Amino acid sequence: ESILFAVRRPIRQENGEERCGASVEPFDAAGGRRAQTRRAGPSCAMTGAVRLDRTPSMACAGQLGPDAKRPRQNGSISPSDALIPEFIIMQKKSIFITGAASGIGRATALHFAKEGWFIGLADVDRTGSEKLLGEIGAQNGVVLDLDVTDRHQWEEAISQFGQATGGGMDILFNNAGIARGGWFEDISIDDAHKVLDINLGGVVNGVYTSLELLKKSAHDKGVARIINTASVAGLVGGPKMAVYSATKFGVRGLTEALNYEFARHNIAVTDIMPWFISTPLLERNLEGSNESINESLESSKVKVYPVEDVVAKVWQLASQPAGSGGIHHPVGGYAKAARFVSHQFSGILRRIIRSRSDKEFV
Repeated sequence: ESILFAVRRPIRQENGEERCGASVEPFDAAGGRRAQTRRAGPSCAMTGAVRLDRTPSMACAGQLGPDAKRPRQNGSISPSDALIPEFIIMQKKSIFITGAASGIGRATALHFAKEGWFIGLADVDRTGSEKLLGEIGAQNGVVLDLDVTDRHQWEEAISQFGQATGGGMDILFNNAGIARGGWFEDISIDDAHKVLDINLGGVVNGVYTSLELLKKSAHDKGVARIINTASVAGLVGGPKMAVYSATKFGVRGLTEALNYEFARHNIAVTDIMPWFISTPLLERNLEGSNESINESLESSKVKVYPVEDVVAKVWQLASQPAGSGGIHHPVGGYAKAARFVSHQFSGILRRIIRSRSDKEFV
């Protein structure tokens, strides 16, 4: 896959030299193909060679002093007006990840960047997102400030992402979520609504604001995808996770409905349903207890799966042909067993859960 990465940015003065703001790496462009640029006045100069090995390949990137130059068709440059593309032309595939700064989102971003994708790092934790961008490389993503409950922030983040990808989005990964564990009456109504607003409302906001970018990618490439993070808690309502379960049942229902609706747009909508996954989410204490969710799981001998299992499932969904593989995807052996039992032996499962409802296993 190839990428022409170029951002309209004005020249800025730095130590007496003019410097372009684009972060790209030069290389020997032999064997590459020429990319078109558009004239936009003296801002930045970029050669148009694009290599076909997922490597950003513009040779501008840096200083524009007295020798500011512009590319010619034969690859030579001359000291006349600088050129800059008016937009990024993105042939890389792109994924927009909410909750990207930690846990499942962070691990997914690292994997997809390694595979050559462009990543939208959307999170309320800007420091964490910037650190992650430093790890994947500035040319491979963009940091986006996003509280998923805020529709205006969604609109701004999607606008910035669209500018960085030429107006498309291959995958929306609605991953941001929080958990509040404990008996229902021990969780404040404000906390309960926060869980609802983030875990379910954030998914709805993401679909609404991302739809036009997804439609464009589906039109241009034949398919786009929405992947939502649901949970085994969306299969079985368990004690001490009532509101959380309600949000995940909601995500599961929304996913299924939209999968049918958006087929007319060539947008596949699926979800992942992990068992307990080793992420910072489990480090939070249960309401009314000094014990963390993770400690509670350990004391009850409940299995916790590595985050890499979830990333592998997301990557599988991103790579499979459109229309294949179903809608709901459990992650981990216990999740698969829970889905089977919930479908085939729901009465037995309810009795098992009820018998353990006084235990601290979330």
